[in-house]
Amino acid sequence: MRRVDVAPGTDSMARLFPPDLAVERIESYAEAQTVDTLRRDLPDDWWVVHSCHWTLPRGRGIGQGEIDIVVVSPAGGLALVEQKNGAVEIEGNDYVKHYATRTKSISRQLARNREALLQKFERAGATKPVGVVSVLYFPDAIVTRLQGAALDALTVVDHAEAPRLADRVRSLLEAGAPDPVRVKSILQFFEGEIDLHPSLHALGEASSSARVRLAGPLTQILDGFEMNPMRLRIEASAGSGKSELVLRLAQRAVQRGRHTLVTCFNRPLATLLRAHLPVDVTVDTYLGVCKRLAEALALPITFPGPVDAAFWNRLQDRLTAALAEHGVPYAWHYDTILVDEAQDLDGQALDRLMQLLRPSGDLVWVGDPEQNLRGESMSSPPGFATFRVLTNYRTPRGIATELGTIAPPGVVFANPVEGTGVQVIASSRATLAHDVAAEADRLLAAGYRYADLMVLTLGGLRHLQWADAGVGRHRVKRFTGDYTADGQQVMTEGDLYLDSVARAKGQQRAHVIIAGVDLGQIHATAMRRQLYVALTRATVGASLLHLSDSEPSGSPEETP
Repeated sequence: MRRVDVAPGTDSMARLFPPDLAVERIESYAEAQTVDTLRRDLPDDWWVVHSCHWTLPRGRGIGQGEIDIVVVSPAGGLALVEQKNGAVEIEGNDYVKHYATRTKSISRQLARNREALLQKFERAGATKPVGVVSVLYFPDAIVTRLQGAALDALTVVDHAEAPRLADRVRSLLEAGAPDPVRVKSILQFFEGEIDLHPSLHALGEASSSARVRLAGPLTQILDGFEMNPMRLRIEASAGSGKSELVLRLAQRAVQRGRHTLVTCFNRPLATLLRAHLPVDVTVDTYLGVCKRLAEALALPITFPGPVDAAFWNRLQDRLTAALAEHGVPYAWHYDTILVDEAQDLDGQALDRLMQLLRPSGDLVWVGDPEQNLRGESMSSPPGFATFRVLTNYRTPRGIATELGTIAPPGVVFANPVEGTGVQVIASSRATLAHDVAAEADRLLAAGYRYADLMVLTLGGLRHLQWADAGVGRHRVKRFTGDYTADGQQVMTEGDLYLDSVARAKGQQRAHVIIAGVDLGQIHATAMRRQLYVALTRATVGASLLHLSDSEPSGSPEETP
């Protein structure tokens, strides 16, 4: 517990808590302005706390929310300030805020935050505040009439009253003699019970929104790109928004009534793309496309259980012969073909996909040569334009600064979110499962969910053998290497997701645990690329388990 000094400050301004919270690190510029205004306009024995993310057990689940700003008075009273930027509407007896996918009741949100905060005080056995008021702040709107029984004229501040926000808060909390002991207890409660440096969930959301917002110009450029027929090769760095771009191009093709195929190399990315595209878009891995095309040509296929590269090579050879003899079935002629993470495919794959493309059709080949882990190489095909993007919008600054010489030359990291950086943990082959379990325990205790985490190993699936029996108390979800008779990959049932770095391309998680790295090998080309891909999967932070007794990791497996 840090020492909390509640004596009046010396600069005649309210103080931020924690004391090292910098206003410029607040993701929302509008909220940062409000925090700065309150700090400037309130006396030096008042406190301003920003981004209080709370969690609370509710039945079998976890309720969570965030209070934008909390003001603590010298007497130990609290003002919970909820800031709503932009337009606000009245529906029935309530103020509502419309977002892209939902409509939120503002008065219910105020009541929910207040109730949750009081319950947190009760559960913690902490000294309670002398009073709690909710303040609704509309910096961009003019309130003409008040709605909702929970709202009072004194607790609503609109654009016209914005310069007097601090005065309004002060008038609501002025009563009562200063009580430094109570204030200190309240601040210690906030430090122990409420996530003060924006929570990992807030950081993850901030990172994602920054990436989408900053990557917008790329999609705008390509929206205006004309080439008929389109033959475009896009070389884009990790975190540049490649998959978002593929989704945009696919949606545009569907709107134009074009028969569209979206393909990639690894199965997890294909599953992700499938979930975000209309049902009339064909989405599959490249080898999945080969399998289904072979079935359409009546080629018998028997999966032997474990499948290696030799199996797929034989299947593609048979497919090539069958296409030469019978041609492409009519249903397999596409107007648009989009390839994501294309660096994992070779010139033969491109030739086969071109066979499926109508003469006037569009083909866009999207990939990152620096994420080529399988050693494939392909020069720009004749007739293709090449567009290069070297800006990474996903990786937070805390990880970007640690990449150093691992990052390819010329890559620009544009995500303004700090994140939690990279933590290096000493481990060994004998203790790897125990150390991964301990790190997962730490992250879950800090508030992460299993869905926020990903454990990656450099090299192929054989480097996951240490996790066959699970890791500590955690059941693991991983690809076994086996296939069902109809070609579906067999996965274990578990909560903690484990995979090889080759299968993780196109995915991301808030925090990535990289298991089993010999830092002495990081300047070898294969190791550098694998570690670069692994670290750029994270949107908040990463843990790197360093093995001093490791063996060379080798190259990733070819099983997608």
